[in-house]
Parts: sequence; C-alpha cells; structure tokens
Amino acid sequence: MFTRILPLSTLVLVILFSACSEVVPPENSPFCKLGAPTASCTYNVTEHSVRIFATEPAMPEETPIQLLITGAKTLGIERAYLTGENMYMGSIPVNFTTNEQGDFEAQIRLGVCAEPNMIWRLNIEWENAALPAFSVVFAAEPFKS
Repeated sequence: MFTRILPLSTLVLVILFSACSEVVPPENSPFCKLGAPTASCTYNVTEHSVRIFATEPAMPEETPIQLLITGAKTLGIERAYLTGENMYMGSIPVNFTTNEQGDFEAQIRLGVCAEPNMIWRLNIEWENAALPAFSVVFAAEPFKS
C-alpha cells in the first residue's frame, strides 16, 4: 500500500509546485489613468485604435478597479476574461457593459495570491470572430495590509 501512496503523493507535490512559474513582469502598466491617455495604453486592433483605461493603473490587489475601453464601439466585445500568467488562476470572467458614449466598462477586483508578484493577462474576444483576439499582460500591485 505504501508503494501506491508514494507515487500519488509525489504527483500531487509536482502539480502544486509547478502551478507557479517565473514570468517577467511588464515594466509599465498597459492601462492609462482615466482621463489621461498616452501611447502606452493605445493598441491597434485591425484599423481601430483602442485605448484601455483603469481607475488604478497600478492594478492593486483587493481593490475595486474600473476598466474602460474606448475606440472599440464597432468591434463589440464577445467575451473577456482574466488569466494568471505566473500562477494558474483559471479563467475569471470580465463582464463589460456599454456606457452612454458607446464605450465598454467593467469592474474587476484582483485577488491576493500566494505568488508575491502576480502577473495577469486580460483577454478580449471580439464579436467579429474573424478579428484576432486581443490581450494585455500586467502586473498586480501586491496587497498592503
């Protein structure tokens, strides 16, 4: 019986320790502060110039963060979700709604993880499936208690 438990426990330990991987965090936030657009948060999606704003561009953990995407009115968001880059976090839905100006808004909250410097990816799939999916990688600001 002991010989059966040892391989199983080894497998569990390998899975647990391989959940985290070394990923280099981006130097700058891919998000602009609301009302302060710069080139660092402007992306080309086919012929559309799309900007991504956040109320907190440093992306602090355990803080409500409002996201705003402008320039994508004619693209339409089919699906958006967050995934962990350096630690498996599953696929966390991001529910964008259209505001009065036709831009997309969503509220997110990044959870605190065992990984001290969590790296995330915001993934967006457009209504027109012929368009390539879009994503940005960003570092979360660690939670300060």
